Amino acid sequence: AAEGRRATVMLANNVLAHVTDINDFVAGFAILLADDGIAEFEFPYVRDLVETCAFDTIYHEHVFYHSLSALEPLFARHGLHLNDVWRLDIHGGSLRLRVSRTPGKSERLEALQAEERTLGIGQLAYYRDFGDRVAGIRMHLRSMLHAYRAQGKTIAAYGAAAKGATLLNYVDLAEGTIEFVVDRNTHKVGKWMPGVRLPIRDVAELGTARPDFLLILTWNFAKEIVEQQRAYHAAGGTFLCAIPTPQVLRPRARRPARAGTLSSPDPAKPRSPRTGLRTRPLEGAGTSNLPPAQPQGSPFDRLSG
Repeated sequence: AAEGRRATVMLANNVLAHVTDINDFVAGFAILLADDGIAEFEFPYVRDLVETCAFDTIYHEHVFYHSLSALEPLFARHGLHLNDVWRLDIHGGSLRLRVSRTPGKSERLEALQAEERTLGIGQLAYYRDFGDRVAGIRMHLRSMLHAYRAQGKTIAAYGAAAKGATLLNYVDLAEGTIEFVVDRNTHKVGKWMPGVRLPIRDVAELGTARPDFLLILTWNFAKEIVEQQRAYHAAGGTFLCAIPTPQVLRPRARRPARAGTLSSPDPAKPRSPRTGLRTRPLEGAGTSNLPPAQPQGSPFDRLSG
């Protein structure tokens, strides 16, 4: 900028939530952005985190969990105007914002801001029961997995990601409940999940060890994982997922569509709002202590197709 060069487009995907000195960071955009330029920011949406109880995405590198009501005054503090927003499915529900030096709110932005005001997303009450719902997931998942082990069933996990480490350390399962974790990333194979010290093995281990249950830790890719591992399911394996509630995931049957038509899912059969896969509650203990069901109208309904 001191040399007379400023940007007409600036992109910041999944960095806004990671920066400790966020005012200094946004001030840099204000310095570098041309008078007619735009800046776009993409990040996980705190509303989606709360509504789907995605507590496992809360870990060290995520400093902030943003809402529109929090960000508009942040940008305004540095002479920038929040003008547009898009809701995205990535990372369990994200926002993409468009910011510029001149005001001009889209109807889409105004509508979402109105929704936030109705929900009270800027008030403590909106977040008050979050911890109780998280504890409900912990209790139910522990009891179910321990019940399966008591029946002599074997359990593995898929996805040696940060969110998986958060989940496993918080749930605090008895030693030996989960035998190992598999991951397609060859750089992780041969290492260990931090804290819980579970060995990370190649995905091919599923065909060798054939665990009875596979807990998918990387739920944001559950649909892809289930599709990749159809052979595991065909051999008798069962997919599990903990978020938004402990549940069994079942691959959707492959049915060829008739020429000139699009196949559509059966709306009468329950599907996970996270994954779009067929689901059913875990067997075992009753469901009275399960966290509340996903609210209707959630952005994750878009994943169901």
